[in-house]
Amino acid sequence: MLPHASTAPATPAADRLVDSWPLRNDHLAAFARRFPSADGSDYDSLAEAALTDPAGFWTAVLDHSAIEYTGSPSPAMEETPAPPYARFFPNLSVNYAREILRGPADEDPTRPVVVALAEDGARTLCTRAELRLRVGAVRAELRAAGITRGDVVAAVMPNRLDAVVVFLAAASLGAIWSACGPDLTPAGILSRLAPLEPAALLVATDVRSGGARIDLSASMGAVLDGLPTVETLLVSGDDVTRVTGAAGRTPARSRTVDEAVLEHAGAAAEFDDVPFDHPLWVLHTSGTTGPVKGIVHGHGGILLEHSKLMRLQNDIGPTDRVAWFTSVGWMLWNVNVSLIATGATVYLLEGSPLHPDAMQPWRLAAEERITFLGCVSPLVNFAASAGLSPVDAFDLAALRAVTVSGAPLLPDAARWVTTALGDGVVPLSMSGGTDICSAFLQPAPGGPISADAIAGRALAVDAEVFDENGRATRGRIGELVVTTPLPSMPVMLWNDPDGELYRTAYYEQYPGVWCHGDAVEERTDGSFVMHGRSDATLNRAGMRVGTTEYYRAISAVAGVEDSLVVEARSGATETEIIAFVVLADGADLEEVSRDVRDAVAGALSPAHVPDRVVAAPSVPRTVTSKPCEVPVGRILRGVDPDRAVNRDALADPGSIDFYVEFAGTRGV
Repeated sequence: MLPHASTAPATPAADRLVDSWPLRNDHLAAFARRFPSADGSDYDSLAEAALTDPAGFWTAVLDHSAIEYTGSPSPAMEETPAPPYARFFPNLSVNYAREILRGPADEDPTRPVVVALAEDGARTLCTRAELRLRVGAVRAELRAAGITRGDVVAAVMPNRLDAVVVFLAAASLGAIWSACGPDLTPAGILSRLAPLEPAALLVATDVRSGGARIDLSASMGAVLDGLPTVETLLVSGDDVTRVTGAAGRTPARSRTVDEAVLEHAGAAAEFDDVPFDHPLWVLHTSGTTGPVKGIVHGHGGILLEHSKLMRLQNDIGPTDRVAWFTSVGWMLWNVNVSLIATGATVYLLEGSPLHPDAMQPWRLAAEERITFLGCVSPLVNFAASAGLSPVDAFDLAALRAVTVSGAPLLPDAARWVTTALGDGVVPLSMSGGTDICSAFLQPAPGGPISADAIAGRALAVDAEVFDENGRATRGRIGELVVTTPLPSMPVMLWNDPDGELYRTAYYEQYPGVWCHGDAVEERTDGSFVMHGRSDATLNRAGMRVGTTEYYRAISAVAGVEDSLVVEARSGATETEIIAFVVLADGADLEEVSRDVRDAVAGALSPAHVPDRVVAAPSVPRTVTSKPCEVPVGRILRGVDPDRAVNRDALADPGSIDFYVEFAGTRGV
């Protein structure tokens, strides 16, 4: 672990909301008994020991999780000459699906472990035994189709039970899973799935969203046309014939998931042991500004990391009910599936979180007695800015926490969680991503929760903030880095046989040190403030400021519903900062512009006041709600729009049109 360095004046302590969020499970104390390097069961002791004895820590996680394996757990780690520069448990074989389906020994067999809720009210309950039966039947179907270890099973699915079943069936065989949500265009889907050359494909014929039932058959046919290697088609729906290619192509082996379950009823859910780092799935980067990267994680690394994440960090156990608004193509869906292993009841939510109205997330939490609710930060930011008061409308006594991801949570929104959702509810902000399918930074269980910062590092994550010279720094914005390997770092990137793409993506800026690409400040109290993506930060008067700082200031301005801040070229050498604002109905741009400038001057400095405030119809975002500052900035600097942004990676491909037209009026 590298030493901390202080190279700037002390920064203020975080805006603390609660000193200690209450715990219900006893994971840390039980874990400490298996980790002799720790002096005690308190989090600080465990965190320090995890960094000084990472091999012992991950061995203790293996034991605490009671993961079934064959082979020897020694060594726990061995160095490698290529990224990520370590291999974990090289002599172990495991199977992810077995651990998810096994569950706690004392589990109530009548309690559902999965509840699938569709937007129209359709509801599917599934106990662990029922889930095992469905997985066993689909495993038998995949085996009959010739799917074997190393084959790719791809999916284009809404968040429903069939996706979980087929994924676990594929994993049980050692096949590799990769999925997209149906919110992407066929071109966006194919940019991700075609390079994988999948042997089997799972699709849905329709999706329910925003109060409508959307027919997907034509777009799924286009996807099928673009995947000539697919020889097995599974359909989540009532009619296989609705999914055909342009020339009437249908794979010879095509059936619905329900038909496969009926045909192979009674087939056992068996599990093939695979090496610890055998590929489990391929996740994909957003692809908004460049080629999509296929990130490959291994069975064992994900089992360890997700056990740590859910049990030790988030204190989740059998008494919890967890619902996460996520797409099947987003890493949070994968985390949600891993939650099944904890014994918690996991909810699969299909549809819009804002249907029939903006109170729906909190109505759902009350009706289902949810204890952990996972939301993208814009959803919570919106509820706070709209002044919603769910605690006055619903019984939210069961709710423990709102887990927030996708982008930084605004401080006012964090404070809103603790007041508008009832006593004891805390916002759990974290920072990590698709790259490790987990978090680098997050609050300590039972520790303080702050409105404007993340309280600290996740267990065993040697995260630092590096300056431009590769030195650890506090009190100034730098690069988020991780100086020691983690088991859920990618085992490889897809189509990267010599590892050069992997090295360039994460280890080029600081050789041998993972650089994540986030602009971060570590405060003197050890908390972290997220400032957005590194390539979107702005530099004025010699001070580097992240876009998140602008959004915090602008969000308090009346009449602003959303905003996007970028730096654009205004001449051969000059640049200007432009704040694009989405105005509320009736808001006056001139008044809003004045208030935005005043807010930024007060929160940052007069030097950082936007040169222009421009009304925009919407903010372009990825399908995971991240604002697209970098693509818009590139367009405004004169980059060809087709090179600056991949429209197929946007939640609304048309949302970029205004910025392309605006760039044209500026003569760039």
